[in-house]
This record gives sequence, structure tokens and C-alpha cells, in this order.
Amino acid sequence: MLKKISLMVITVAICFFYVSTPESSRVNPSNSYSEFIDDRAFEYINNIYSGVDFSSNFKTGNQSAYADYKEQYMKLLNCRLPFKSGEVKYYIDEYIYGEYEPEKYTYYFFDMDDDGLPELCIENNMGYIYIMKYLPISDEFILWHETSSSWIELLGSRKLWFYSGTSPIKYAFFSLNENGDVDYSVYLYIEPLQAETKYLITLPEFSDCSKALDVPDDIKSQSIEKDSHHYYRVTQSQWDELTKDFFTEKDVAKENIKKIRFNYKELFDN
Repeated sequence: MLKKISLMVITVAICFFYVSTPESSRVNPSNSYSEFIDDRAFEYINNIYSGVDFSSNFKTGNQSAYADYKEQYMKLLNCRLPFKSGEVKYYIDEYIYGEYEPEKYTYYFFDMDDDGLPELCIENNMGYIYIMKYLPISDEFILWHETSSSWIELLGSRKLWFYSGTSPIKYAFFSLNENGDVDYSVYLYIEPLQAETKYLITLPEFSDCSKALDVPDDIKSQSIEKDSHHYYRVTQSQWDELTKDFFTEKDVAKENIKKIRFNYKELFDN
């Protein structure tokens, strides 16, 4: 059977509340990186960032359910039962990208969706992560979330982070909702140039347009459109202040994830 090659791409709709003013008053029309945001814009952005929960917490949930859930997930891995992605059912060996080799995969077993029960996160040999959820009432599995890049990693329950490149350097933070969809995301961008290094950040971008931030026009006009995102140029000291929680929690996650990361034998042979 042909492998399913297409991957579900994390799609984040960039939702801004537009008022009846000229486009030039909303976004920097020159797409120039020459101007830093002003003090009022930094104060506004800093206040928004203080409300972003970057914390890394791999929640365990009800550990007394672990043995039963491992048994159920084994049925999935052994292709005894299918899972649903949307309304379509698949057996896992026909869906996971590349050759199906479950004994060689890396597994993360914890309460990813924060409902008190464990999900099975399957990282294949190419670094893509498939997060499977078991529904005991209907006795079925669903694909709760799927990463679209090998550079996307788990940050904790309902959280992911992304890193790519050396010049430019790109980071992203994704907060997921209870259904495994992206609720909002934050993008960070460093562009090392010969004369100087430029630091760019976005405000949280919500998938649901009804949640989009109503950014004041005088602040919105200082944004720069790049790669379908609206960035604000900040100084290095402002960057350090805005991003310190993200980078701290990213490093915390790299340590904490070791507690819930397993190979096949470690997870299923005991």
C-alpha cells in the first residue's frame, strides 16, 4: 500500500482586527528594518508577552491508567486497530512518513492534551511527531496532532517549539487547544548582518480571528510584514527581556523531556 506522503501542516491564520483606516497606517509599507519600535510599542508588546505562558510542564496525568493505555496503544502500533484523522480512518503503517519501523522510533508518553490521561507521541526516524489519543468510551484512536517539520519539538503539555537556521535564525512557540489545533503562535527572528544583528518578534497570532489582538494603529503601523507574519524590530536588550522566558523554558524542556522519552523496549517491554 502506498505510504501517505502528505503531512498535515501547522497552519496558523494570521488574524488582525482591521479598522477603517488606510493600509499604510497599519503596516510599515517600506518593509524596512531600519526603525526600532518606540517606547509605547515596547511597553504594549512587553505587557502582552507577560501574559504568554511559555512554561514547560510535561504533565503525567493519572499514572494508574498507564498500563491499560500502553496495552491499547500497542494495538495501534501493531496495526490491529486503525486511527482517525478527521473523518478518515488509517492503519498507522500506511500513514507514518517513511518506512514503518516502530521498534526504531522514539516515544513520548505523558498527558499531552492536559485531560488527565496519557497520549502516545510517536517520533519517526525522520523527526516527525504523531500524537495519538485513545478514546476509551468509543474504544478508538485519533490523531490529535501531527508536526509538519522535524524542527518542531515538544515543549510540554499542549505546547510546541520550533527552531531553524543559522542566518537567519528562526524560533516559534505554539500553544495548542484541547483538540490539538494551534490556538496561537509567537515567532522570533534573528538576522545576523555584517553591520549589525537585527532582532524581530511578533505579537501572538491567533488561529481564531475572533481572538485576534486589537492592536492600536500607532503600534500596528510599526510592524514589518515578512513571511506572512507581522514583525516588530526591537533592540537586543528589549529582545532579551521579551524572550527570556521562552529560552529559559526551552532549556528546561530539554531536560524534563528525558523523563517521558522512551525507546520501544523501555516503554512496552515492562
